[in-house]
Amino acid sequence: MQNRAQIGRFFVRIGAQQTIFDGLLWGFIRLLGVFIFVFLFSWLGRRLWTEPETRPIRWFSFWALRYWVFPLAAWVGALLAGANYLRRLYQLPTLGLSLRRLASLLFTIPCPWLEIQDGAPAARHRGDELILQTGGPGILRVRPNSAVMLESFIYPTRVLGAGWHFINRFERIREMISLTDQHGLIDEVRATTKDGITLAIQKVQYRYRLRTGRQPRDYQRRMESEPYPFSVQAARRMVYDRSVRQEGPNTTAVTPWDSFVQFCVDGIITDYIRSHMFDQVYSPRFNEDLPRAQIAAEMQSRAWEGLRLIGTELIWFDIGHFEPVLGDVSLQHVDNWAATWEGLAGINQARGEADRLIYHEMGRAEAQAEILQSILAALPRDQLTWRNREKLRSLILLRTAQILETMTEAGYIPEGRPVLIPPESVTIERMRNA
Repeated sequence: MQNRAQIGRFFVRIGAQQTIFDGLLWGFIRLLGVFIFVFLFSWLGRRLWTEPETRPIRWFSFWALRYWVFPLAAWVGALLAGANYLRRLYQLPTLGLSLRRLASLLFTIPCPWLEIQDGAPAARHRGDELILQTGGPGILRVRPNSAVMLESFIYPTRVLGAGWHFINRFERIREMISLTDQHGLIDEVRATTKDGITLAIQKVQYRYRLRTGRQPRDYQRRMESEPYPFSVQAARRMVYDRSVRQEGPNTTAVTPWDSFVQFCVDGIITDYIRSHMFDQVYSPRFNEDLPRAQIAAEMQSRAWEGLRLIGTELIWFDIGHFEPVLGDVSLQHVDNWAATWEGLAGINQARGEADRLIYHEMGRAEAQAEILQSILAALPRDQLTWRNREKLRSLILLRTAQILETMTEAGYIPEGRPVLIPPESVTIERMRNA
């Protein structure tokens, strides 16, 4: 497969080097071969069907037409069959166009030609649709303000500048490029700031063109001999490095050049607005950076780098002006101010609730410690042994009941409320069974 691809590239390079005269010469040679074929078969029929020792019929007599009919009929039938096949293959509207296409493929006559100006066909001539739909052979007249990208079935072949060019049968027009400065206008694009206010950016203007050098701001000077310089590498990038977008449920298309540049420009502006507050964008303070200067800096760094990937350079841009979409911006400011203070109040309330729970738990722990200390203080020292476990248990329960009665009389425990006694711990159970 690799050898076949290399052989195909070799023949494509050879075909791409043909000129108009080479194409016409080879077409004339093929046409001469057809006449020789018809003449040979007619001569052979004349020799075979002539009786011995008789004089052959003259070439251009009435009875000699039977020797010319069958070769001519064979060629006409082959041409009609081939033209019908091309009509179905390229979906041409009429059989006449397909016959013209087949004749140009075989004999380069009639040779369709197309004039390209400002990246588009300058005038509609008969045969333009043949070159645009099916490719060469054909003649292209490229004006100085245009360039043409040609490709074959394998890979891109040539980038044509100004002049007369012959495209062979292995090439087709991939894209026509305008070398003039392009002007873009975005009527309105909307973006929402960090504090929820929608801004409308209106009348954003910019100018761009195909890169003329390899590096950013590496401009080639326009001269009288070359009024529209361009980079061949930039033309290849512009044609083949653009993204693909979805246009239908099952159809995709390459993003147009102007749409790609527009996405890059308005994306930088909307990203800046989404990452800043309304006051920082619409009415900055004296000690804050100007938003237009920051957007211009982003444009000079990100836009140049993003457009360089598709062989485009940004020449000039105007950010336009900002207008809030809401009718009452002050109401939105009040809502934002209230949301801020509500959030702070919620934080303070949650912090106070957490402190209350902490102090409540600390008080409960201190009360339990005091209860234990009072029980231990009321018990005799000589009876604090595990040998008199039943007596010790009775004393602890008696002291606990006295403490609960005192707390009830003081109002710490409401009457009628059941007192929950926590279960004994595992440690006390082990010590009791020891």
